[in-house]
Amino acid sequence: MQHASRSDASSPPTGQRRPSSLIPFSAKGSLVLMVLIVWFPLWFWFFCRIEPGAGELAVLIRKTGQDLPSGQILATEPGQKGIQ
Repeated sequence: MQHASRSDASSPPTGQRRPSSLIPFSAKGSLVLMVLIVWFPLWFWFFCRIEPGAGELAVLIRKTGQDLPSGQILATEPGQKGIQ
């Protein structure tokens, strides 16, 4: 009588690991990075910018930063809050 154990056809040979998915982690990371490189500029261009129409004016007002000195209306230094 032979009692040799058969290895399951679906299990990897001893000492080798079965990949958890078809795409390795580094390829997934690269794919995510490439999608972000394409997606972020498009998102910024279409959703994070303003485009005043003809005859209109855009005013940038910074809400955080250093307070303006007394009597000053426009922010003239980087990092000051107020009308830029």
